[in-house]
Amino acid sequence: MKIPSVFISRYIEDSSPMRKLKINLIAQSLITIQSQTFVIPERSFDWIFFSSPNAVKHFYSNCAPMKPSVRLAAIGEGTAKMLRNYGQIDFIGSSDIQSSAYEFASMVGKQSVLFPIGDRSLHSFQSALNPEQFDEVICYQTALMPQIIGACDMYIFSSPSNVVSFFSVVQNIPDDAVFLSFGRSTEKELMQHGIKSGILGSTSEASICDAIIRIFPVSMPDSYL
Repeated sequence: MKIPSVFISRYIEDSSPMRKLKINLIAQSLITIQSQTFVIPERSFDWIFFSSPNAVKHFYSNCAPMKPSVRLAAIGEGTAKMLRNYGQIDFIGSSDIQSSAYEFASMVGKQSVLFPIGDRSLHSFQSALNPEQFDEVICYQTALMPQIIGACDMYIFSSPSNVVSFFSVVQNIPDDAVFLSFGRSTEKELMQHGIKSGILGSTSEASICDAIIRIFPVSMPDSYL
């Protein structure tokens, strides 16, 4: 039986459960991230909202710790995993960005929010707030690193920028290939390129493994049970 080939647009550690699956795994980010110098506005903030692990990494590596009273929020579990290194998280969004944005806005009320973002931010959560109650700081920049990926049975995209980079060069995509995306923003970008995709309920590596196993049942070794 053919061993399925799976591409995912991010680096995967050797210790990851994804490496234990009986698949040909291509784990390659198609973007590069560069830290950006920024200055935090001189006002008090009640919340800091992080929309990616990169926002967490580059924000905290370039600024002094915020006051303990400032509440932390993350767009999803992947971002929350890194953010837990810096304090308690009071809000974690879901893959339904629009619903989560309004849920967050309801929790915030009239409080102020700081958004550390990248230069390609879609501003999804900001759009649910009044402009006067939030500020943004660009703490990293995203550059595309296009690469031709061999034909795969499954493609998993972790961000809209990776989708843009992928399709900026000609790719050999099988007609029956399966596409999965990290959230609706990535799904929407894939649709711009004529691709329908499923949305992962969670971006944890265990959930990604489960999604692969559901489509390719023979990919799970006994040691993974």
